[in-house]
Amino acid sequence: MLDLNDNQIKFCEWYLLNSNATEAYRMAYETDSKHCKTLGNRLLKNPKIQSYLKAKMKKKSEAIAKEDELLMYLTEIARNGNNKVGDRLKAIELLGKKWGMNIPDKKEEVIEIEFTQNEVEADED
Repeated sequence: MLDLNDNQIKFCEWYLLNSNATEAYRMAYETDSKHCKTLGNRLLKNPKIQSYLKAKMKKKSEAIAKEDELLMYLTEIARNGNNKVGDRLKAIELLGKKWGMNIPDKKEEVIEIEFTQNEVEADED
């Protein structure tokens, strides 16, 4: 694919894991060179490396479910009467969290307590 050598492919795979060119270079080329930062950044500017990374990121992005897809799936579970009650309730709970429906209303209560002078003096003793 794109005439990359084994180390360049390793670099790309490490870069995709940690988004750190210096560390990716260090791992791919198995070196502790003080020039890893420079060499890693130089590899990132290579058009073949950029094409490889872009293709891999696109493929990864397509494999991950999007928010709308997840919401439709949860809604389908919640509405389908053939699903287990526990599964339906969990789907409803997750949908409620998405829309902020599970946050209890905060109620503030102010309690006023009055002390008599005798109670204050007795407490000081």
